Amino acid sequence: MEIMTKSGRSRGAAFNLEIGNISLALSGIHPPLKSCENEKRKVFVLGSPIYNDRIDYERVKEALLNKEVEEFIRDVNGSFLFLIYQKFDKTLTVANDRFASMQFFYRMDGRRLFGATNYSDIWKRFRGTPGFRINEEAFYEFIYMRRIFGNKTYDRDTRFLDSASILKFKGNTGELKTDRYWRPNCDINGLTENENAHKLAFLIEQSLKRVTSDEKRVGLLLSGGLDSRAIIAASDRPMSCFTTCEYRNNEVRVASELSRVKNYEHHFIEKPGNYYSDIIDKAVYISGAMSIYVNAHLFNIEKAVRDKVDVLLSGYGFDFLFRGKYLPATLPQRLKTLTYWRRLMRIGASEKDVAEEFIDNLSFRLKSVDPASILNVMSRKKMMDSLYHQVKDITDEARGFSGDPYKWWDYCCFRNISRHYSWPNLLSISCFMEERTVALDNDLFDFFWSLDTASRHNGKIFKEVIKILDPAVFKVRYANTNLSLGDPLFVTTAKIILNKVLKDTKLNRIFTKSVPPPSAKERSWPIDADLVRDNTLIRSMASGLCDSGSLEALGFLNMDTVSSCVKEHLERKKSHTNLILSLITLDRFLKLGK
Repeated sequence: MEIMTKSGRSRGAAFNLEIGNISLALSGIHPPLKSCENEKRKVFVLGSPIYNDRIDYERVKEALLNKEVEEFIRDVNGSFLFLIYQKFDKTLTVANDRFASMQFFYRMDGRRLFGATNYSDIWKRFRGTPGFRINEEAFYEFIYMRRIFGNKTYDRDTRFLDSASILKFKGNTGELKTDRYWRPNCDINGLTENENAHKLAFLIEQSLKRVTSDEKRVGLLLSGGLDSRAIIAASDRPMSCFTTCEYRNNEVRVASELSRVKNYEHHFIEKPGNYYSDIIDKAVYISGAMSIYVNAHLFNIEKAVRDKVDVLLSGYGFDFLFRGKYLPATLPQRLKTLTYWRRLMRIGASEKDVAEEFIDNLSFRLKSVDPASILNVMSRKKMMDSLYHQVKDITDEARGFSGDPYKWWDYCCFRNISRHYSWPNLLSISCFMEERTVALDNDLFDFFWSLDTASRHNGKIFKEVIKILDPAVFKVRYANTNLSLGDPLFVTTAKIILNKVLKDTKLNRIFTKSVPPPSAKERSWPIDADLVRDNTLIRSMASGLCDSGSLEALGFLNMDTVSSCVKEHLERKKSHTNLILSLITLDRFLKLGK
């Protein structure tokens, strides 16, 4: 048996592991790869697998060496990717968690398997080689939907390993197959809202204990919002808290208040003014251009946190799992900028099927221009049909375990959570240290699927969860509004309207007992439109899109429409922020290695 480890640049720039006719690129990941072997197997473990409610690498490795992965995998929780090489028959087994949180991409080249945790490594290795075929439909899907669905990638021979999957590659024969070992149970739990709130509070506490069970020094990325607040409310051991913004704004001040309530250390980390122009190439690289690059928000915190903590926790995922962030909903037309209350759309009852409704109404889709208009005439039907059939395949799969159209919608969004458009926020941490996501817990995920849609819509139970976990944390004002979490949404709306009417008057403080809602600059992340408008380098890159040979070479874009949108944006006639940032991301990606 040939097992050879090569040195490679950080961030996974080389295929650094060769086993027989298998080549793997597994570098640049935190926590570092762990391995062991016996006379029969060699095992590689990535991530922070939880076994018997504890992070326990030794017991996990022992089980992988001596058990079949199919009988063991359902007992493992948390974030993980396992690779098991059978020495006798040269079979490689790859298994991941329910969230695909440790991404894995794979392709066959003859009878050789290439696998990587970063798609950019495969793209750079094979682009330009004989037979390499670009997947134009995937590029369009990204431009339209800000993400890619299913297991497709930007080339026709590389696949993304779906969540809860086991891949087997037989090195002797070149046979490759994948199977999924878990699918959601969407039976509604039948609990009252109060019972659901108490159960969710318990499950968050339980998950937090699990991800901190190895006694490493723990830090928390803390904002003034709700998601990380739930973690600090659930915590019963000191942790260092970190908030990064361009200056000590409202978000930082509220996060500091939350830290003081728990008597935890709080550290403000200033984000450089040129951050989003400086990170573009490494942000594109770590995401494989499958998310708009500006979602990689946290490269800048490395120096400030590495000496203080071993592990960073984040509140990622609570908003879309338990606060209904991406449910099909609309804001009341006359109150769009004045309310957080959203009206749930009725789906599955119109002439359109749910796949069409999903494509037409997903909140983060391309909206500033007709998505068909950026396609040349010859490509329109092919591209639109491809996107529809991809989403339809996912909704059809969901019909196999649920009769609820809202669950089909959720399944389209969360079938592979690590393919969500915001995932690079976590990738930008795992480049330099270990990040653990409290929401990515099997019991929490099961509970998510058991909730009725009404309990998640408008975050109905989540605020109550924080109150249950820690009433003092609950009382700290909410940074998004500077108002009390205890206010019902209609009261919050009334106060926001009153604030707007009485702005800059003494009556404002008398009637609302609050400071005015914060501006966009007082939040954690900048508004994307401001970046394109105000950053000189990003504006220059936007302008260069009109003459991009790389984009034109894709063959499906209507470059006249692209140029018109860029011109409209730069002249401030209309905002095409998402389109421009998507195209900048792809333009830089297409130039990788050139």
